[in-house]
Amino acid sequence: FRRAGLALELIPACDLFSLEPGQTLELDVYHNDKLFRGQGTWDATYTGFSTQPEDMFHSKTEIRGSRLSIPIPNSGTWFIRYFIKVDAPESEREDYLQLKQTATLTFQIKNERKRPKTAH
Repeated sequence: FRRAGLALELIPACDLFSLEPGQTLELDVYHNDKLFRGQGTWDATYTGFSTQPEDMFHSKTEIRGSRLSIPIPNSGTWFIRYFIKVDAPESEREDYLQLKQTATLTFQIKNERKRPKTAH
């Protein structure tokens, strides 16, 4: 996987296509093309967990450093969100006080076939 050059990016440290239920997804966080060493917050959910807004399977978790470790116990379509907040430089404080940057990642973990294959 490669970086796209966005201000904030989540880059898988493993092959997403080989990830199976019960494994842990490792993601590296890049900010302005460098590994991010500061504090950020992540949360994650999968399709079918809940239909309520902000009712995430993994609730907001603060971390420090450049690597997220996210347990993936279920198959399904997963949504991961990570954000940081950066204070405005002194010269721009009249325009804004803080900038929130968010990166998201969506991927699917396959499940097992539920019904046997038919002959036709």
